[in-house]
Amino acid sequence: MYDAPLAGLDDVKVIDASVVPTPREFGIRAPAPAGAPLADYQKVSKGLEKLHESKGMSQFHDTVSVLEAARQFTAHHPDSSLVKDMKILEQTLLNVINEAAAPVGYPYAFERMEKQRADLPQRELGAVTKSQVKVLQGVEVDLHSHIKADPDMFKVVIDAVDAALLKLSQHDPQTFQAVGREIKVIIASPGDQAQTQLRITDTKPTLIIGDDFFTHGERGDSVADRVGIFAGHMGDPPLANKQAASLAGLFGTLGYYKADPKGFLEVINNKQTFQPAGPTLSARAGRNQLEFVTQAFTARLYDGSLDKRTTAELDRIFAPTGSAVGPEPVLTPPPASGTGSTPVRRDGSLRPGTAPKPRTPVAPSIYAPPPLTLAHVDEAVLLRLQKLDDARPLINVGEKQFSRVELYKMGYSINGKPVENPLVGDPEGRKLAGTMHLDYPSFQAYLKWGGDDGRASDVFTEIASQRSVNAPPMISSGDASAMFETLQTSARDMSRQAAEIREMQRNNKPLPADFFSPGSPDKPGAANTAGLGSRVSGFQYLSRGTQCHRQFQSW
Repeated sequence: MYDAPLAGLDDVKVIDASVVPTPREFGIRAPAPAGAPLADYQKVSKGLEKLHESKGMSQFHDTVSVLEAARQFTAHHPDSSLVKDMKILEQTLLNVINEAAAPVGYPYAFERMEKQRADLPQRELGAVTKSQVKVLQGVEVDLHSHIKADPDMFKVVIDAVDAALLKLSQHDPQTFQAVGREIKVIIASPGDQAQTQLRITDTKPTLIIGDDFFTHGERGDSVADRVGIFAGHMGDPPLANKQAASLAGLFGTLGYYKADPKGFLEVINNKQTFQPAGPTLSARAGRNQLEFVTQAFTARLYDGSLDKRTTAELDRIFAPTGSAVGPEPVLTPPPASGTGSTPVRRDGSLRPGTAPKPRTPVAPSIYAPPPLTLAHVDEAVLLRLQKLDDARPLINVGEKQFSRVELYKMGYSINGKPVENPLVGDPEGRKLAGTMHLDYPSFQAYLKWGGDDGRASDVFTEIASQRSVNAPPMISSGDASAMFETLQTSARDMSRQAAEIREMQRNNKPLPADFFSPGSPDKPGAANTAGLGSRVSGFQYLSRGTQCHRQFQSW
């Protein structure tokens, strides 16, 4: 059960007690009350004393006990002047408990910790809760929420859990098996839990549904957000798809844990920011190694595969030092300890039934990303451009105005440098537009990671329509994909059409009725001109290109 002596549980560093006030420090900030509240106050004070005297796993349990004592004081004495200080102490203790280090080598102790952490939000629901048991995809799901919770919340959560389990059963049956036959779901009260979490307890996996579950991920910070955004483009409910994908990603961590408990505990103990690798991931993947692994699993589940960089990082995180990833496994019982290979295949999926060799933790490598890709935009450049946007007029191109920041994020530049200032004697921005270059990989990343399609169409259309037909190509560095060809054709056609419109207007000639035909194979001739900066046929081009790019390899 353990890779280390049991005595090590007395010495392992689990809690960062330096951020928890001592009894003396707490007494200065919140002096002992008189009368009835004194007894409950003393429980808190004595608990703090015990917490600072203990160490190892005992210190973790003592921290949980102090939190319970502080909550008891608040519940028993809601009118006390010390309630505010107790609430501050509660939040401090809760943060310490949630951020406690996993005792590597002691998976059972870790699961007990997870059980206690899972119990905390349920206790906040109150003594009487609303409960329901459902069997979804053969898994018994035990749901709990506050007694006054919106009934619709149950249905939303049930649908998301069902969809996540279905996705796993169809596309990753090994991880589906790792989920087990029973799971518990706690719908935290609004404001009590910011982020949805999965607790790997010693009884059954427990989902804590947080506030983020019920919000749209319009910025595309996570792979699940991206799944939802894509679903919306396809006419499916974006929030429901985002919710299911987020839960599927969390379930994926169960597979990693059961395949390699020690390796997984090493991963979650690394709290440092982690440089995500590869364009299939998200901004959220850079928070830490656990987020990276979770995002990578979600990306593989929905994209069908992972790029080489992401796979290399997974190999680096989980593989024994110097070992190579072997061929696809045959489902067999776990081999004896020390005889297995890495639990991660090259496509990022789990290799169950393997026991990793002893390893030396390896620091993640940092790749030099291509310039201007959205996940690696230079923050210093962004800050400088934002200051310019705040201090000076926006960049004028035709009938539109664009910020320097959004042009930079989308991949527009002049001679390889961000667009910073208009050109002298160029009030309509036509000369400026003619000098602009669009970096295709950056634009591709902007759209894939949740960029505003409508805004991207506005910028692209306006710049293309203001360019001279004799200007050099607006886009380069493409990959010969359908989207790249679409954008190239769109830019060229819009420049030509806009030039013809301007010429007709100068000569006071009306536009032919079929001027914009054919706009697209499925919408022939459909267009109108609300000025030269209208979307023209470019919106149809760009929208189709965007959808083409957003499509996952195995939806």
